[in-house]
Amino acid sequence: MLVAMLAFGNVSQAQGDVIHSDWKALEESPKLIDVSYRVATCDGNEAQIHLHVFNENVSPQEVSFKLHLTDEDGNTGDIEANGIKMDLAEMRNAECGSTDNTDLIFSIPTGINQNKFSVTITYLD
Repeated sequence: MLVAMLAFGNVSQAQGDVIHSDWKALEESPKLIDVSYRVATCDGNEAQIHLHVFNENVSPQEVSFKLHLTDEDGNTGDIEANGIKMDLAEMRNAECGSTDNTDLIFSIPTGINQNKFSVTITYLD
């Protein structure tokens, strides 16, 4: 069993997936949409923003928003997500290695220190 666990651990490291931060909740929208983000590096590529979106509403809806990133040196950048369709009470989140929810994965804007930044959200609808 121990050998299998060690082998699995090596496979995970070989894939190069690194989660840099836990999910961090952002302000809830007036339409009861929750958005959280985390920073991840998948397969050894550049760090990315992964989103978790939850529609708490009892109706399907579409959401658009802008994420505002500010790093410790005062550099800023925005990420815009448009037309994310959510069924009632649906939760969606981005994961390394998955082809689902790729619309919830974003590159960190150029000039932002990927190791230390904050995020705020503006809902566009």
